[in-house]
Amino acid sequence: YIPEGTYEIDATLICYGKKKIVGAGSDSTIIKRLNATAQTIDGNTVYSVFYLTSRYNCIESIGIEGDSTVQGVVLTAGTVYEPASNGSLRNIKIDACGQGIVGREMYMYMFDNVICRYCTSSGFDFSSALAKTSLTFSSCWAENCEVPWDFMQTVYSTMNSCGADAGNSGDHS
Repeated sequence: YIPEGTYEIDATLICYGKKKIVGAGSDSTIIKRLNATAQTIDGNTVYSVFYLTSRYNCIESIGIEGDSTVQGVVLTAGTVYEPASNGSLRNIKIDACGQGIVGREMYMYMFDNVICRYCTSSGFDFSSALAKTSLTFSSCWAENCEVPWDFMQTVYSTMNSCGADAGNSGDHS
């Protein structure tokens, strides 16, 4: 549990599986990345606030902030760990990052009430060529992001009550 407050970090928070992180609310518990120094984590170059890999990770009721070079949450596999799977992001607000959510290699993930705002590149970015399957999005929103939603190699997934506003999606959405 992370109580109410703003927490400034200078390195990625890593969850290698079976981790549950709960805050006091997406407007009350804020994790803010101060720099975007690249880190190599499990064979991946990462500039993120959270890095989730393997099974059963859950993040709830947290706000995430960065700058145009920071990724809010990266969900992936690495050279050692299996793909991110069977986890969830709930009641998350991501503000002012380059990319809000980046899904690389993952399956069976649930996104519930996830809001990406003012992301300079993309809100929900699932554009990597790596496989993604069986994702569920409920009440998710992208606002003022250059590309609100971007999907590639994403199959057997559902969206319910999701949307975007004030984006410049071009051919990506």
